[in-house]
Amino acid sequence: MSAPSDEASASAAAGHASTNKPQGDEGHQTSHPHHLKWGDIAVSGFAPPSEAEAEEEGPVEACGATKWAQKGASVEEHRRKLTRDRSMELLDSESRRIHSNRRYLVRKPRALQYFRGRTLVRSDEERSSARLELFFDLTFVGIIAVLAEEVIAEPTGASLVRYLITYTAAFLIWSWMREIFNAFYKDDLSQRVLVLVVMACLIVYGNNAPKAEQSRHEGPARAAAVGSYLLAEAAIFTTFFIYSFHIKPYRAQLRAHTLAWLCSSAIWIGLIFVDNIRGAIAMAVVALALEYAAWTFVYTPVFKRMMRLRYSSALAIDHEIERFSDFITIVMGEFLFSVFSDSPAGTGVHISAGRAVMAVILAFCFQLLYMQGSGSKAIDHPLRYEIRRGIAYITLHLPVVCALTLCGDSMADFVRKARVESSIRWIACETYAIGMIGMWCLAMLEHSKDGKGELWLPKWARLIPRLVAGIVAIFLPLTHQLPPEEEEAAATGEGSSHSGSALGLLARSAVEGAAAAAEGAETEGSSAEVSHGGPDITTTKLLGILTCLSVLALLWEMVTCLDGPNAPHDSAPQHLLDRADDGHTTRAALETPKWKGYPTLFEPGAATIDRSHQREQGTDAAHMSAISPVTTMDSGETQV
Repeated sequence: MSAPSDEASASAAAGHASTNKPQGDEGHQTSHPHHLKWGDIAVSGFAPPSEAEAEEEGPVEACGATKWAQKGASVEEHRRKLTRDRSMELLDSESRRIHSNRRYLVRKPRALQYFRGRTLVRSDEERSSARLELFFDLTFVGIIAVLAEEVIAEPTGASLVRYLITYTAAFLIWSWMREIFNAFYKDDLSQRVLVLVVMACLIVYGNNAPKAEQSRHEGPARAAAVGSYLLAEAAIFTTFFIYSFHIKPYRAQLRAHTLAWLCSSAIWIGLIFVDNIRGAIAMAVVALALEYAAWTFVYTPVFKRMMRLRYSSALAIDHEIERFSDFITIVMGEFLFSVFSDSPAGTGVHISAGRAVMAVILAFCFQLLYMQGSGSKAIDHPLRYEIRRGIAYITLHLPVVCALTLCGDSMADFVRKARVESSIRWIACETYAIGMIGMWCLAMLEHSKDGKGELWLPKWARLIPRLVAGIVAIFLPLTHQLPPEEEEAAATGEGSSHSGSALGLLARSAVEGAAAAAEGAETEGSSAEVSHGGPDITTTKLLGILTCLSVLALLWEMVTCLDGPNAPHDSAPQHLLDRADDGHTTRAALETPKWKGYPTLFEPGAATIDRSHQREQGTDAAHMSAISPVTTMDSGETQV
């Protein structure tokens, strides 16, 4: 984790600099290309600047000289120290270059990115999730499923508290490993052993966490869960401590983080011997809060200023965003797992199959809502824009993934039964609400850089359906459901619709759910409904309402983030416009459409069929020559 505000300042300061210098270690000020969604940021290669270029960093150098003068040291001594640091950094960057393409069993730990003053130092390559990271994530597929299943099987307050504590602890382990992959990934023997050790500890943790409320007199579950959790953390923080001797930019932060972990581990060890369940819960909450607060604090600009760090940690934002997206995808997999495990929909195409389809639609909508964010064309990501937004972005992911995991696991009961327990209805609806409102908050944290009128509606108007859907879902469990003694008859009546198609049942259930309130108002005089307190909202209708809310929110955002009246206009050159309407394309396809009071839904020319020839016309030799592969190489100013 790094300081988003520092990176934003570096980007702003270097944004006006020339970007035509060579990239990599040979150049000092380079332009690191990102996807349009994340904007551009100027970075430096790993090689430090020369003394002449370093003079351009006047504010940083002057500030450092002033601090040394206050301590009684001479400016010459300060410059001599900077020269020594620059020399060591130069040697390390050259060593990095020399050994980057060689293979070794154990490699020297190096930072993949860091700050030198206010300059972000990193390679010019975009990073994505490595296969080892994705394999590590598979462990959490099982852990979150087991933790959620225990709550659904025993939906009580105690189960929910246990779920929140154990899930948070597992999420922190995932976060520590994400930091290692983000900042120090080298995929050598030592890191592979670390991944294997942590995964083994998580296996033990996942098997004992569902019974973590047991005292040491009742069983070994709590001791095994806490012990495996501490062993996983010990492996991670031992790695951090060893890396601190090799990696200067992260040294102070890694050691401070390790020291904070030693304090929290003492609380965890004491928790094993506490028999009072309330005391154990309080100690677990304090330990988790301490670990999270320490992790957040030591990587913020406040800690960097306190420690007067010139070299400090940085974050590969493109990699970090992808890692969070990967975890959201794992959580969405819980929706899919719940509709397949033990075949809750049964055999045949009937109402249960329709409910299973609606559960999949919910996961589909959540995934797309998270992926498209606020729908803006260009943004400053919260991790880059401001430190408070960056911390909020990371923190919000925990309640969102906790809630959506439970919501996904509750879908198994929704698919299997026409009527579920009231507690399951509350869990499904409230976790849906938390997930949807959390998605709204995550999107609102993005700082949109689009001009006024460039998109059809502003950001707040595009995202308001998420907030409305979350608020509506909060109150859905208050709707009426038939009492248990009438469940069998109602289920029989509902199950007789086996002849209908799944799509027809899906549409019908959605319409019935949306019209249920109005129907209850019109038939208020009916004695049957008076005795029941309102219309009967079955599981199918409830799930249909949630599905409708999700689909409408997604469609609304997809339409309202289309081009607006002030979107930039572009067209082909005039000589190509004159050649249009020849049967292969139309003039409208060669220029952006004009604003007509509403956005254009279909790209101009989308219905035009390509009728040009695919096959080469001529002799066989000419044909073979035409399809032979041709290699092009850039050689400076010319292309061969």
